Amino acid sequence: MKVFIDVGCHLGYYSFIWVKDPNNIIYAFEPIPDFYEKLKEKEKEYPNFKVFNYAICQEDGESIFNINSNLAACSLKDFTEGYTAIKTVKKIKVKTKRLDTFCEEIGIKKIHLLKSDAQGSDLDVVKSMGDKIISCEKLLIEAFITDEKNSVYENEVKRNSLVDFLSEKGFTMESESIDGDYSDIIFKNNN
Repeated sequence: MKVFIDVGCHLGYYSFIWVKDPNNIIYAFEPIPDFYEKLKEKEKEYPNFKVFNYAICQEDGESIFNINSNLAACSLKDFTEGYTAIKTVKKIKVKTKRLDTFCEEIGIKKIHLLKSDAQGSDLDVVKSMGDKIISCEKLLIEAFITDEKNSVYENEVKRNSLVDFLSEKGFTMESESIDGDYSDIIFKNNN
């Protein structure tokens, strides 16, 4: 079976593309309670889809998670000072998990694709793999494009920093898709 990990699953756009192949198993992570409950129902329909109510970060435990007026923008990170396009509606406590901890618990040795759309926390997601990052064949990671412009979230990963970090780990950029101030980058493992 090919293992796909979907961090920041949201409504499952990518997961429900991958799940159609019964040779794939998808482990999805969604900390927003309402979305998690809807995704949990999909486990009945797709036995190769498993969803977990965690935010992925560099620490196992709990953290404060921002529920924002645009539910696609909810994040562990606060908005940068002066950012007003979206407001934080409430803060909730969520369970957090490192991906290397999760892989160890489940017994995952190899990952075909790790996708992260964690609203500014994507480098933290990658770093949560620790040394197990080399078990990923490919990565699909979102990053803020430019260093010259104020980002949306405090301390969110910028494209160049992400590329530099993953280059040091033996990954090369395979493709990039730009949407506004963000880029979805596919990295290939060359180890």
